Amino acid sequence: MPGDRHAHGQMAQVDHQHGDHVDTPPFIKRGSVNVETYRLTACEPTQILNEGDVLDLGDRALEVLHLPGYSPVRIALYDPKTQELFSGDVIYDGELLDTLHCSHIPTYLATYDRLARLPVETVYPGHYRIFGKDDYWQIVDDYRRSRRSPSCPSEVGKPQNDRA
Repeated sequence: MPGDRHAHGQMAQVDHQHGDHVDTPPFIKRGSVNVETYRLTACEPTQILNEGDVLDLGDRALEVLHLPGYSPVRIALYDPKTQELFSGDVIYDGELLDTLHCSHIPTYLATYDRLARLPVETVYPGHYRIFGKDDYWQIVDDYRRSRRSPSCPSEVGKPQNDRA
């Protein structure tokens, strides 16, 4: 959501409304956020990350995964060697905020279909606790099952669990 002041301001308000979802940032006093006056401090990016880019950290390489749904520009970082996923807001063990103005549930479902094919041992989310593969599969399966409409012809007969 770079550059989207309204979205960032709205998220700051959501963070305060869901007290267990995000700790209060140190620069915002509880209840003091106003969507209309909230401002971002801009900076120039040194590089634009795209799907498939690899961030070489020397002792490990992280692959950029474009995983939209929560918003159109969400990414996660994946280490295929250790099967660790740095998921940000894409997947975490808590209430998934998929009905925000910038969210799109059908796109989120496509992202979760993709996650269902990704071998993961550990998830380092942007919110809540770190979790392992059993919880990962459960969260992916639960979301896909809860958001699919069995009466929708394009969803009938579609496998809910793509794990090998």
